Amino acid sequence: MFGCLAHTQRGSRRAGNVLVATAVFSSVVLGALGQGAFQNLNFESAIVPIVPANQPTTVPFSDAFPAWTGYLGTNQASLAGYNGISVGAYEISLVDTHTSFYGNRVISGTFTAVLQAGNANPPLQYGPAAIGQTGIVPATALSLRFFASGSAGDLVVSLNGQSVPFIPLSSGPNYVEYGADVSGFAGLPAELRFTEQPISNPFATLFLDNIQFSTSVIPEPCVLTLSALGTMLLAWRFLRRTSP
Repeated sequence: MFGCLAHTQRGSRRAGNVLVATAVFSSVVLGALGQGAFQNLNFESAIVPIVPANQPTTVPFSDAFPAWTGYLGTNQASLAGYNGISVGAYEISLVDTHTSFYGNRVISGTFTAVLQAGNANPPLQYGPAAIGQTGIVPATALSLRFFASGSAGDLVVSLNGQSVPFIPLSSGPNYVEYGADVSGFAGLPAELRFTEQPISNPFATLFLDNIQFSTSVIPEPCVLTLSALGTMLLAWRFLRRTSP
């Protein structure tokens, strides 16, 4: 009888261990499955009210920036500006093509994000503004590309807290395209974060749009320099031939 009882207790412990292991395994699997692809990288998924073109307002952050989390300093943002930007405080805003003040600053599509460093609380203590999102970097990704205008020199792009250096690649009508090498993060879950810091200006402002992962490599800076020099040389030779 005692032998049967001991066997039953050992069996119960073994079953309990299996249940614990199964629960841990399920938690890990579900956590991995919960990490999906990055979303709303062009900010076109915003859910915003209809307001007059010259009337800025605030909206819940999750409506303005679905899939993103906002940070003002170290605090999580609960609200976002809409169709207006701050005049001094740090803020995360969304502007669209209908605003009479900033419609010409929209870079692509209907909406563009605005990150503003500025006054924190208490006043005269300046802090950064950031947006972040966690997802799986595509397995084929070699670079991260995005369009921006404003104080790009005050911007930090990071993956899992690791700064990712970026360089200008080309320019558009009201933006510069930047690119960064992210091949080391390909296929991995990571938090992608854009942080505008009060470095060159306490109120440094960045307009951000059209973020995408690309299978194209980022050219070396020296290649870009040589390309620019080559273009200048060709232009100089053309001017010499056509000048009187």
